[in-house]
Amino acid sequence: MSLTSASSNSEEISLSSSEDDAIEQTIYEHDGSSCSPRGMLWLTIVFSSISGLLLGYDIGVITGALVFLDTTFHLSEVEKEAIVSLAFLGAIFGPMIAGPLASAMGRKKLLMLGSLLFMAGACLMAFSPDSMFVIMIGRVVVGLAMGITSLIVPLYIAELSPAEERGMLVSMNEVLIVVGILLSFLINALLSWEFYGWEELPLGNETNTNTTFMNMTLGVNGTNVTTSSWNSKGGAWRWSFGISAIPAFIQFCGIFFLPESPRWLISKGRKEEGLDVLQKTRPNFLDAEKECNKIIESLKFTEEYSTWKYISFIAHDMCCGTSRMPLIMATVVAFIVQFTGQPTVLYYTSTFIQESGLFPGTTQNLLISIVPIVVKLIITIVSTFTVIDQKGRRLPLLGGLGAMCLSLILLAISVGVPSVPSWVVMCGLSIYMAAFALSLGPICWVLYSELFPNHSREIGAALATSIHFGFQMLVSSFFLSFYNLSPPGTFAFYAGIATAGGVFIYFFIPETKGVDLEDIAPRGKDEEITSEEELLED
Repeated sequence: MSLTSASSNSEEISLSSSEDDAIEQTIYEHDGSSCSPRGMLWLTIVFSSISGLLLGYDIGVITGALVFLDTTFHLSEVEKEAIVSLAFLGAIFGPMIAGPLASAMGRKKLLMLGSLLFMAGACLMAFSPDSMFVIMIGRVVVGLAMGITSLIVPLYIAELSPAEERGMLVSMNEVLIVVGILLSFLINALLSWEFYGWEELPLGNETNTNTTFMNMTLGVNGTNVTTSSWNSKGGAWRWSFGISAIPAFIQFCGIFFLPESPRWLISKGRKEEGLDVLQKTRPNFLDAEKECNKIIESLKFTEEYSTWKYISFIAHDMCCGTSRMPLIMATVVAFIVQFTGQPTVLYYTSTFIQESGLFPGTTQNLLISIVPIVVKLIITIVSTFTVIDQKGRRLPLLGGLGAMCLSLILLAISVGVPSVPSWVVMCGLSIYMAAFALSLGPICWVLYSELFPNHSREIGAALATSIHFGFQMLVSSFFLSFYNLSPPGTFAFYAGIATAGGVFIYFFIPETKGVDLEDIAPRGKDEEITSEEELLED
């Protein structure tokens, strides 16, 4: 791959001084049909964010699928942790694959690859024989799709969005993630009602604590495995996993009609195509031309680099150059997201509610588990449309972490003191979900996509996303063992991380609201954001 193609962009697009510069472009002809810039932008956001819906669905579906799988495989706690965490093993490697490919192939083709992997993983799990080995492979394939799209979608949306709306539009991906989680909870509850009615299903560790990992992996028939089919009680999990192939197929077809990232097109010497995309997604020709010129200017310094020299430069830049501080910031943000308990609180919501004794049956517990997710969705929508681009990134992060800390303390008390009413668990979960949705949920993806300078954005965002899922896998792999050792201690630990995270964000995370991507190269909270070119001269 040659990175010298930006050399053809060295000349800037001249800006006309005629009266036409002030005329707003409201309608564009695209492939024979009329579409306003706003319509084109939103069409692109919605179709690309279906990946977020799929990611959310595959994250949330395991909550109920674990209950259904238990009826077939009688899972132990270690086995449950393995099933949950395997998806994140794939998600760790997904961004590492997607980062270099995003630079070579563009964003659209990677989105299509993600859709195909989501479909493949869903079909592998749904049509699996009664063997956890095949289901595990499907979980890893889905994890690869999660990792690839978690990198590409925020990156793609950020590169297409106007600076003044970038936070809101990138956060639409988080809205769809929460919608996917909610859909997975609803579908699991409906499947539980269809297959089991109000019957209570026992937890795996109550039915068979001696199930071996080898039996679970190979799916050995006998006392540990119950034969399942699509229309039997034991086959509810097939429907849980298989349904996600439908939106994946819809997205795959829709991607053909989306534009490529203008920044990627310009970086490959396809200046006119990049300008055309900007004009189709901006209400003003002058704004599109200025933005195109700024992109060209930010890419000029890569003209002299060959592929291997560029790789060496990026490696040095991540360790000692302008990308080091953004990488540190993204790493700490990813740590805070995962080690404040979000993945485990989400995955085991129905387990917490079942253990609290609030409702006796499995279907009731799955239904009531939807309440915290609905709260999370409402607050995510509020945060996306009224907070992130109005109040910025820092204030919601600090406020959200404070509320998360309080809710985690409440959960620690509710699971540690027997006399505390069971409804307190529901209140603690709901407050926690709302606080996360206001802050870390949408804003972490915004920061991953905008902190890094243009020359290292693909690699930086890929590293940040891999680190994000690496921490998620780590937390998911050991949560149940840690929780069984000390339930109140687990939540108290999460509360301590939330407190420390708030301190880090206050002192080190800069405000990026309304700043063009080409002008974001932060060093710290108290240092003014300067242009990439200025930092390269340091």
